[in-house]
Formats: sequence, C-alpha cells, structure tokens
Amino acid sequence: MTKNRRWLNSAIAESKKSDVKLPWARGARRAEWKAKVAARTCGTKLAASA
Repeated sequence: MTKNRRWLNSAIAESKKSDVKLPWARGARRAEWKAKVAARTCGTKLAASA
C-alpha cells in the first residue's frame, strides 16, 4: 500500500499538533519509540493469546 504526498503531509502536520512520534523520525528518541512499539505489539499479542 503506497501513501501519497497529501497523506504524508497531513500525517506530518498531525504529528506536529500532538506528541505522536512518526516511525521515520530519526534521532535521539528513536530507540525509545522502537521500545514503545515493541512493548505495544508484544502486549497486544500477549493479550490476544491470554
């Protein structure tokens, strides 16, 4: 599924309004973001299997 430029621009604008971290936002917080995503995906898998 490809995302068009308008979607990308709106996603970036939306993220600036909130504290959402975009997956392609590189920098000091990337490791923190990856850990949060990993915890979220693991959490949902555990909840689904329980």
